[in-house]
Amino acid sequence: MDYPLLTPGGAGPLLHWAPANGFPLTTYRPIIDGLANRYRSLTVPPRALWPDIGQPPDRPGTWWELAEDLVGGLRQHATEPVVAIGHSSGGVASLLATLLDRSLFRGLVLLDPTILAPRILDQFRAAKADGWQVSRHPFAFRARERRSEFASYEEAFAFWRDKALFRDWSDDALRLYVEGILRPLPRRGYTLAWSGAWEAYYFESIQTEIWSDLTRLDPSLPILAVGGSTSDVFGPESTDKFRDLVPWATVTTVQGGHLFPQSAPEATFRVLEAWLQRTVTR
Repeated sequence: MDYPLLTPGGAGPLLHWAPANGFPLTTYRPIIDGLANRYRSLTVPPRALWPDIGQPPDRPGTWWELAEDLVGGLRQHATEPVVAIGHSSGGVASLLATLLDRSLFRGLVLLDPTILAPRILDQFRAAKADGWQVSRHPFAFRARERRSEFASYEEAFAFWRDKALFRDWSDDALRLYVEGILRPLPRRGYTLAWSGAWEAYYFESIQTEIWSDLTRLDPSLPILAVGGSTSDVFGPESTDKFRDLVPWATVTTVQGGHLFPQSAPEATFRVLEAWLQRTVTR
């Protein structure tokens, strides 16, 4: 298989970026650009962003699929072991990828990974087993219902500017989202490059066995886990249990919610830069 590759640039040790579900790589550009004088970045994009990918499978899968593509792409494109930096579902996919082929990785950074409290994952596991018919994933429902076409970048920016999801984003951050999430339609206007159908598919494919997966991590792998101070994803219950299971990891927080890499890129950059200097370039 020929895996697509995005190469934002830079020079130095290699970083791989795995984005959150529904978010293009452009939204991480302020952090990537800040690190570019010391590190080189690349991304094997999720299938949702592959050209002409079409519709997702009819039934939910697992995030092992994301991990398998990440490993396949790194085997094809990476010239050295990478530090895998993943946000949300991208963090879990990166973590799983280290379990598939440890030799490809020299470090792992989890930015508010989707490692939910066990009681919540138990509910998702039951709903997933039931085909999501009884307890449909609320984010998946919203993803399928989201608006998908716009006449212009300006119309899309104005539409999203007042949405609660982007309330703590700067205008510049939102413009990077608009730039990356839209692709031109054949005749006129724009549509979502990461479709609502694929976004819903990944939500419903949530990795419900992540706590078991954590026990298989290699203790020699340097790990940084960064939570959002007000996030309800990698929240206090999850971070406490994560510390118990992965005691060698560095665990810290950045002010903000689940999307702090976009709402607080400078603070996120400082945390990453300091850890990378201690871990990768020492």
